[in-house]
Amino acid sequence: DVDTPRMTQHQAGIIERGSDRELFQYFVKETMRQNPLMKPEHAAAYVAGRARHMIAQSAAVTRETLIALERFLSSNAELPGRKLIFFISDGFAMDPSDADIRSRLQRVADTAARSGSVIYTIDARGLGTQPSYEAIRPAVIDDTRSVDRANADELSASQDPLYKIAVDTGGRMIANTNALT
Repeated sequence: DVDTPRMTQHQAGIIERGSDRELFQYFVKETMRQNPLMKPEHAAAYVAGRARHMIAQSAAVTRETLIALERFLSSNAELPGRKLIFFISDGFAMDPSDADIRSRLQRVADTAARSGSVIYTIDARGLGTQPSYEAIRPAVIDDTRSVDRANADELSASQDPLYKIAVDTGGRMIANTNALT
């Protein structure tokens, strides 16, 4: 997201689901502060559209990544013996209500089983912390703490699909470490 105030995919998902009204209001208020001539209803529509657009982009990238992984597994199915696959990613957002993404995750697991593959996922970010603990993050004026609340589980939410892929294929997830040994 290049717009301001900066919105993460995780925050966009929360706004899109409507599960945190205070977070939505924070983005509306900040949008109006940066655009003083904008009316509240236009700012609300802008924030909602921005979140919807981010979720649609994220879902498309996630879908294409899972399709590529499934095709890779299929293309190696004819190779003899058990195969060990390392899937290195910085995680991705997954909308729990997106049935297509859930079915694609299941197809990856099924294809891995048919091809005799085990997937180890590695979070490429290495040792990380929650965004609210990062010293380089911009100062946010949020009396309701809705941004910090939304960020509280952002790291684990982006790692959940990696964990699911590893577990469903008999592999293991390597995350939150800089020691590759």
